[in-house]
Amino acid sequence: MITRTLSFSDMALYLEDREAYYRKLTEPRQQPGTVPELVGAVVHRMASTNSQDADEEPFSDAMNRLSESERLEARASIADRLEAMAELSAQDEISVLREKQLSWRDPVTGWKLKAKPDEIALPGTSNNYMEIADLKTAYRLKKKHRDQLYFFGLVASLATGYDGPIKLVVKLLGSRTRQEFWYSPKVTAAALERVRDTVIEIEAFLVSRGLLEASDEKAAA
Repeated sequence: MITRTLSFSDMALYLEDREAYYRKLTEPRQQPGTVPELVGAVVHRMASTNSQDADEEPFSDAMNRLSESERLEARASIADRLEAMAELSAQDEISVLREKQLSWRDPVTGWKLKAKPDEIALPGTSNNYMEIADLKTAYRLKKKHRDQLYFFGLVASLATGYDGPIKLVVKLLGSRTRQEFWYSPKVTAAALERVRDTVIEIEAFLVSRGLLEASDEKAAA
């Protein structure tokens, strides 16, 4: 059986392809298989662990499965994205925490909402608002990037009790640009209701597939 937890990536995958979501839950986790997948995985691993100088290359098995030309392409892209990350981070005006896990259990559905933004800055002496940033290896901002950050904003506001505005930042490493927008606490109630509607769908789907047991007291699950 699985636990009643929901991340943005799981929710987005379910809404896009239920069968793919089911396979993710029931099949062994796959190593990145394409150059873009590998570049994204390595960059995020190195960003979260500060392992740029580590002796062992992250996802070395996946790297070795690529052809020689693909390995050269992947390593060049990784080096470029890491350089872009350092360049964009140098523009930050506040100190950030990397890969901070946020979670909040919904008393209505019993599900725990989870978010793990690449960077988060809590309100402090140098800033009077919360800031959440996510690293993307892409060149252009996509709708799913914005949707993910708005979900992060929702979970952060619920998990911390912070009721002020949240600055959301996407760092596009491919184009070395930043896209900024804001999460307003005024949308929290409506956003949470939309998530709850999706959670109800997901739970029914998982019960029908035998991955969850139906429960009348979900909040205690």
